[in-house]
Order: sequence, then C-alpha cells, then structure tokens
Amino acid sequence: MFRAGRSVWAAMRPAAGATVRLGITAEKVAELGLTRASAFVDLAALESITLPGRPFAMVEGPSGIAQLESPLAGLVTARNLELMDDPGRLADSAECVDSGWLVELDVDDDAAVVRQELEGL
Repeated sequence: MFRAGRSVWAAMRPAAGATVRLGITAEKVAELGLTRASAFVDLAALESITLPGRPFAMVEGPSGIAQLESPLAGLVTARNLELMDDPGRLADSAECVDSGWLVELDVDDDAAVVRQELEGL
C-alpha cells in the first residue's frame, strides 16, 4: 500500500495487471470524525476517467467533508458498493485493501510502470 499525501492510499491488485484500488487513510477518517453511525460516501461513476489531482470520491463525517484526489490517471472499473450502503465501515477498516477501498482503477500503463509511479508518491 502506498500513501498519496495525508488523505489517500493506493494499492496494486495482485495478479490483476495494472489495476489499483484507492481509499481514504485512517488519519483522514479520524480527522473527519467518522463513526459507524455517522458517515457518507459519494464515489466517482463507473467508466469515468480519473486524473491526478482531480476528485474521485467525497467522504463526509461530523467534523467535515473531504474531496479525495486521485494520485493516478485511470478508468473507474469498480466502486465499493458495500461501503456506499454502509459508509460507517470506514471507521473500522479505512486502510483495509479488501474492504476499505473506495474505487478501483484500470491504469493504462504496464504494471511495473504503475508500481514505480506509486513508489514515487
């Protein structure tokens, strides 16, 4: 897992080519005051294109709202629908690659190039 600033993490999916999951850091979840009962998530649409520095998700908690910016360009191929139905799960598993991810991107580069780019974050 790689951190892109204080708010976003990125993780390569094993054996999935150049597929990357993006999520919110536990630090940002704590800053927003997210709890199991008090959280809201809005995610980029399927098949939309993300660009570095552009929002891919919005997360709202009792202490504020965060627009999360993508560290990479890519095509949104999956959204974590379980989190959209129960965003309070982020309070417990924000940095869990299997359950705390927000969107999954298909990145157009070779997997080695993507890994190198993530290591540079």
